Amino acid sequence: MRIVVLGLLFAMLGFAAHAQSVEANEKACSGYDLEVSVRACTALISSGALSGANLAVAYTDRANSNGKLGQCELAIQDYNAALSLNPNIAEAYNNRGHCYGQVGRFSEGLADFNKAIAIGPKAVSYSGRGYIYLKMAQYQSAISDFQTAVAMDPSDYKSYDNLGIAYGMVGNQSAAVKSFSSCEAIQPSFANCYYDKGSSYLREHQPQLAIKEFDRALAINPRYLEAFGNRGLAYDLLGLHAQAVSDYRNALRLDPANSKLRELLKHDGAAP
Repeated sequence: MRIVVLGLLFAMLGFAAHAQSVEANEKACSGYDLEVSVRACTALISSGALSGANLAVAYTDRANSNGKLGQCELAIQDYNAALSLNPNIAEAYNNRGHCYGQVGRFSEGLADFNKAIAIGPKAVSYSGRGYIYLKMAQYQSAISDFQTAVAMDPSDYKSYDNLGIAYGMVGNQSAAVKSFSSCEAIQPSFANCYYDKGSSYLREHQPQLAIKEFDRALAINPRYLEAFGNRGLAYDLLGLHAQAVSDYRNALRLDPANSKLRELLKHDGAAP
């Protein structure tokens, strides 16, 4: 009898330890430490302890972490698995759509954001779809989606920034500047607001205004390669070639293999 009781006790202790392990992994899987999250989600998925909707959540959490780590192809695989288990996860469609956008699979990204919006319209879905439209050069559709996104979430400074880019691409400079200014007002430390406004001024052949915005972007991010390059172009437009050369060289230090920067330096009669 003693042997039987001890056997039951060990079995119960083993079950309790397994349950604690599953609970700990579930917490870590949905946590903020991305590499820990991937390992914990992998342990959960491999354990066989989850099924159905719960397993779909683990796949989604691992996909989210891999996406943030820049592993979009791995993330897409996990979103596929999650959605095969539960086809109504708007978050999975949204985030897979973002990953499709990152790897240039724009048609698939567009389809995912459409599905997410059909499940439940949210600002993040319109913002994501607007980004896809922007990359596909469908600027009016992008403008419409970014407008919807900021109407639903007025604090969405990235959508204001992208809205400004889209306006600039259709030649509506005043609307572009207004959108970039909204971006700055909401998040003054977001260097892209200033860089994109400067790029918009540059396209409109307003180099002095562009330089002011590139200055602001570089004050926030002194390693902003594109801001150095575009400020150099603006200086060249003003005939300030020494300042342009300095900016091109600064940009080249950040990207030594950039052939375009070398060509710009050569055009100004300067060595790298």
